[in-house]
Amino acid sequence: DFGSTVDAAARARFDESAADTRARVDAFARRVAAAIATTPEYNHHHHHHQQQQQSSRDASLAVRAAATLLHRRLYAKLFEPAILEDPETVERADRLDRRLDRRLAALEWVTARHLGVRPDLVDALAQAAASGATTTSSGTTYSDDAAADGAVVASAGGGPFDDAKRWLRKLDAAPSPADKARCLGVAATALLRIDARAAADDLLPMVVLAVKAARPPRLASNVAYLKRFADAATGPAGYVVSTFLGAVDFLKRLSAADLEGVEPAAFAAALRNARDRAEKQTSTNGVATRGPAARPPL
Repeated sequence: DFGSTVDAAARARFDESAADTRARVDAFARRVAAAIATTPEYNHHHHHHQQQQQSSRDASLAVRAAATLLHRRLYAKLFEPAILEDPETVERADRLDRRLDRRLAALEWVTARHLGVRPDLVDALAQAAASGATTTSSGTTYSDDAAADGAVVASAGGGPFDDAKRWLRKLDAAPSPADKARCLGVAATALLRIDARAAADDLLPMVVLAVKAARPPRLASNVAYLKRFADAATGPAGYVVSTFLGAVDFLKRLSAADLEGVEPAAFAAALRNARDRAEKQTSTNGVATRGPAARPPL
């Protein structure tokens, strides 16, 4: 049954390639969905020909639900090997996370204007960021109910930019690709509330700025995990995940050539100054230390 299969998988060594791991999870999810489709209750509900299309949609939802449940139950096993295909040590993974966090801290001075954002959106983003500057974005835990509510309800304080940062910081606690995609979706929705004229083309620079400001815990590890299971998110969720991964990649390779009005020498000096400031102060965000992942409630 499902419980024994999950327990057996939890004891297994997840040392195969990313493609093999994806295939393992997907195959099990499809077996669960197929088992559901053979139940009398399911067949009775879908016996009419005109319900065939609905039946197909339900089967797809069943596969996704089964995959999400499997990811949640096996999060520690599926997440930890996602850093490198080798796999490398836990210490190596921590170094990758801290290196990326220091990189984001060193880019604190980059603004929407540097990214070539249209002038009216530059002003809206500056105002939104300022409105949340004095608000503490507390809470990095994840729950389905909070994610569902967050998509349509503004937070109690801080404004939409602060909402986006808070949901980006919840990314590490979300225990499956679908859950992580929901966090990113809520963050993207919050960013688009900043300006009623904001369109899909405006989302990438907005996500770049939000990721830089939020400095999500264990970002490198979460990026690797999402890339490993990227095909678990499709449609609008897939677009948001792709935008997020593109934003992180942009921040990792960012140079003076990518910014408006910044010379290479000034870029290097700004990085040095930001790093010096970061070393002199205790970070209030930090990078979550790696340890046994708590099993989320199902």
